[in-house]
Amino acid sequence: MLKGDGVAGVDIGVRNLIALVGIDGEGEAFSLLFKSGTLRAYWLKNEKLARRRQKIAYKYFWGAAKCAEEGNREEEKEFFSKYELYLRKAGRFKKKAREVRRKAVNQMCRLIAEFLVEKGVSRVFVGNSVCYCVSSEEEVKKVSKSTRELLRNFFASRQIINALKRHCEVRGIRVIEVSEENTSSVCPVCVQRVERPYRGLVVCEKCGQFNADLSAAYNIMKFNSSVELSGKELKRLLNNPKTFLYLTKEQKWISKN
Repeated sequence: MLKGDGVAGVDIGVRNLIALVGIDGEGEAFSLLFKSGTLRAYWLKNEKLARRRQKIAYKYFWGAAKCAEEGNREEEKEFFSKYELYLRKAGRFKKKAREVRRKAVNQMCRLIAEFLVEKGVSRVFVGNSVCYCVSSEEEVKKVSKSTRELLRNFFASRQIINALKRHCEVRGIRVIEVSEENTSSVCPVCVQRVERPYRGLVVCEKCGQFNADLSAAYNIMKFNSSVELSGKELKRLLNNPKTFLYLTKEQKWISKN
C-alpha cells in the first residue's frame, strides 16, 4: 500500500474532463487540467456524420415501405439493402467516437494515477457529478440543444470515476466519492458566494478571479480534509495549472506546458 500522506481533489466536467488540485507528501501544491476540446470536437464530428447516414438510411427505409405497398419486390429489396448499409455506416461512426473517448479516459486516468504516486498522494476526493440541468423536463428547456447533447452523451462522469478508481486503487491510492454541491459557486479563498460571468470563470470582488473547475477541485479537497492554502498561493495554483490536450490523430494526451 502507498504510504504517502498527500491529498487531492478532483472535479469532473464537460469542458475540462478533469480538474485536479492537490498537496503532495512534502506540502507542495500542484494542479492539473485535462481539456476536452479536441476530444469533444472529434466526438461531435462523428455524431454529425452518423446522423447524416441515419437520415439517408431512413429515406431508403420509407422507399422500401412504399415499394412493398406497391408490390414491387425487386425495388423493395434494393431499397432495404441500402437502408441496412447506411445504418451500419452510422453505427460505425458512433462506435468509433465511443472507442476514442473510452481510450482517452482510460489513458488520462492512468496518467493521473502515476502522477499521484510520484507525489505521494494517498487520498483523492472526487466530486460525484450529476447532470442537474437535464434531471427534469423543466430544466431541459433552459439549455441549448448542443449542450443537452453533450451532457446526455459525451459527459460520462461515471465512466471517468470508475476508470480513476481502477487505476488509483491498484496503486494503493484511495478514491473517495463526495458531493460537489456548491463547490464551483463559492470563492476558494473567502468561501463567499461568487458570480460566474462565464462558464469557466469564478469572480470574487474581494479575492479576484479563478478557474471555475480548478476552484471546484480545490474546494472539494478543502471541504473534505484539513488542507488549506493562502490566497496568494491559490491564485498561482488555480490560474497556472499543468494543462493536457488530447491529440485524436495520435490518440494520446500531451502537456501544453
